[in-house]
Amino acid sequence: MERYQWILRDTEGRPVSGGTIAVFVASTNVPATIYPANSTDENPATPLGSHVVTAGSDGLVQFAAQNGSYNLYFTAGDTGSWYERWVHLYDGTTGATGATGATGATGPQGGVGAQGPVGATGADGATGATGATGPTGPTGAQGVAGPTGAAGATGATGATGATGATGADSSVPGPTGATGATGLSGYQGSTGPTGPTGPTGPTGPTGATGATGADSTVAGPTGATGPTGPTGPTGPTGATGATGSSGSTSAVTITDDTTTNATMYPTWVTANTGDLPVKVSSTKITFNPSTATLTTTTFAGTATNAVNSGITDDTSTNATMYPVWVTAATGNLPLKVSSTDITWNPSTNTLALTGGPYTNTQAVGASVVDGIVLQNTTAATASNQKWSPAQHFHGAAWAVTSAVSTDSDWRIQNVTSQTAFQSQFIGNFLLITASYGGVAYTNVAFFRRYASTTSFNTSALAFGNSDYTAPDNQVAWFDSTGAALGSSIPLAWSSSANPTAGNTKDLFLYRDAAATLRMGAAAANPPVAQTLSVQNASGTNIAGATWTLRGSRGTGAGAPGTLVFQTSTAIASGTTLQTATTRFTISSTKVTSTLPINFPQSTVANLPAGAAGDRAFVTDALGPAFGAAVVGGGAVGIPVYHDGTNWKVG
Repeated sequence: MERYQWILRDTEGRPVSGGTIAVFVASTNVPATIYPANSTDENPATPLGSHVVTAGSDGLVQFAAQNGSYNLYFTAGDTGSWYERWVHLYDGTTGATGATGATGATGPQGGVGAQGPVGATGADGATGATGATGPTGPTGAQGVAGPTGAAGATGATGATGATGATGADSSVPGPTGATGATGLSGYQGSTGPTGPTGPTGPTGPTGATGATGADSTVAGPTGATGPTGPTGPTGPTGATGATGSSGSTSAVTITDDTTTNATMYPTWVTANTGDLPVKVSSTKITFNPSTATLTTTTFAGTATNAVNSGITDDTSTNATMYPVWVTAATGNLPLKVSSTDITWNPSTNTLALTGGPYTNTQAVGASVVDGIVLQNTTAATASNQKWSPAQHFHGAAWAVTSAVSTDSDWRIQNVTSQTAFQSQFIGNFLLITASYGGVAYTNVAFFRRYASTTSFNTSALAFGNSDYTAPDNQVAWFDSTGAALGSSIPLAWSSSANPTAGNTKDLFLYRDAAATLRMGAAAANPPVAQTLSVQNASGTNIAGATWTLRGSRGTGAGAPGTLVFQTSTAIASGTTLQTATTRFTISSTKVTSTLPINFPQSTVANLPAGAAGDRAFVTDALGPAFGAAVVGGGAVGIPVYHDGTNWKVG
């Protein structure tokens, strides 16, 4: 099982977040079974649930899979771009375990770890019991007594008793007669109304709330629904209106109107007998008596030998129309359209042709004759350029990962411009733009023809991929003197045979300054080591080729050019770029080094056979004397040279 990882990048080399890789088995192109990136044969993890892996915020996508070949489909997130790559995963056999290295020195003690997270909040305590009810407030004051009822009527006076007989002695009063019986009592008067109730006394203070009791999780039962009240009685039905009088069913009054300048509506019925409603079609057929104009949307029947037709100049209707045509140049012929082959929209000025091919047959000799002309006939004015119509190519591409058809569009257009730099150069552009998935068009490339204010250069052509109105955005220039790149544009090679935007570029050639070529991208931390090589041999025992570095050649008695090798010297700590210093120079007369030369070191016994002029350094010379043949077995380090026969001290 082998792990695969990749960083998705945009055209500027920046990581793309949210991009995906879809993995398919190369031999069958079916979705592959993939695993987390840390899976191994010894410790396999559960397979991922999908064959698609999504990039993180740093653009990194990674997974593990069994050994084999796979097709990878990359999608670069919201940019909508995608590309395909084939890979072969093989983790090989495990090599022998290397010897254990010496234990490294103990590192410095780590700092105090960050404080751990705050623990979760404990559960709510149980609800306390309900507090006691507060005391009842004082009783309100007694209501005012009602008025006393009216007195009953006085009973009738009892009858007067009989007068007693007069006593003998007139001076002595006789006895008083008995009192008559008391009359009946009058009726009790009615009780007066009860006086109003006095105001309620203030409510006593609420008792203290008890501790919260346990929170019950079981809801109490829902009370039964009360019975539905009876339906109210239906209101009375309104009285029926009077029936109108019947119109005539056999005749109507006709008026001859030839002057009214207004829209009228011809009437019609649905049969040729019987009593039927008279109808109109307000949006389909109308008549104007003053202009004698009958207007309808469709006529049925045959207009025999119609020579002329009414023409309407329509430049605004935003709808599909159909150009008409006939099958011969003369005669009385039916008008025809091709609804699926050619249409016209007056509002958008769009003539649409479906199918093809379209043939333009001309007898053209050795000359330039226009076949199709896309022309803007309006003259340009100051700050008001006139571009040509665009040639539009529309197709549909299948998006593998999302399994949908996606619009793919290209446009080619002649674009003119007026900017400050065109006071020296007047140019027109062939602009190429593209759109994928229905997004806005972006500039892909442009070609520019230059003409100066004093001469015309027809062989010059500029190529670019950004703002075509700015000269600095021209990527390349081609004319009779050669091809040129912009000063900030490198030659770059991709790490893959498929040089799409998502593949890493790892070899660059830049213009560093005038007459200075640099290998490698812009300054970085750390910089990347570079290798300059020549062609290698291939086959069995084939000798390598010679690599010649040649200085500039002078002419006649002029001094030949020199090969100069430079490195820089370390300076004080900081970000200041070091200055290059000459270390080694090869001229036509001598080799000069500003630094010590370190020759290969060996013992005398291990010196190579050598040739005259070779130099070396031995570490075990015995009693060396200048110019004498060197002898080993000693402990003296000394330089030696070869005189064509022996290695000698010196």
